[in-house]
Amino acid sequence: MIKILDPPAQPAVSVNDLKTYLRISHDQADEILMQALTAAQENLELKLNLKLITQRIWATCAGRPVMQGSSKMKQTYRGAVEKMIAIPIAPVQKIYAAWAIKKGQERELDLTTLQQEQEGERCQIRANLQPLEVLKIEAKVGFGLNPADVPGSLRMAILMLAQSYYRGGVGLNLDALKELLLPFMKRGV
Repeated sequence: MIKILDPPAQPAVSVNDLKTYLRISHDQADEILMQALTAAQENLELKLNLKLITQRIWATCAGRPVMQGSSKMKQTYRGAVEKMIAIPIAPVQKIYAAWAIKKGQERELDLTTLQQEQEGERCQIRANLQPLEVLKIEAKVGFGLNPADVPGSLRMAILMLAQSYYRGGVGLNLDALKELLLPFMKRGV
């Protein structure tokens, strides 16, 4: 589960960028263009589990035990279990705080005990948790504060989707869109 605490200050692509892309010089369509851009960005972020512009979130996620020669049952009865937890949103810039949650009870975790592993823009965390505990983090996610920080292929994908939405689904090259998004598709997370 993800909750946005501080939404992004601006969209990844501006209405002016879309107007330039579509070769529109008047202002009469600005509202509908903004709606198309918003829908395109939301759709892209949801499908790829990304946040494009920097924002602060809470994310709650379960993990899987890291097996080290003993069975899952034995590790469960020993107390703390080392778990690998995939953060469900990317890219993670910074983790501010972490909590272990079990049956509605939260306990704050020492961030120095968490091992963060990056694979591309995806992040996983190794943590020692009690059985049935899940991890909740407060983090800063996104590529950066400005649209220029967002990879160009994602910005182009937003423009292509917004154009298609604006024109009623006409003119979307699905193969080109897939090629733009392929590097960002969820990989084993």
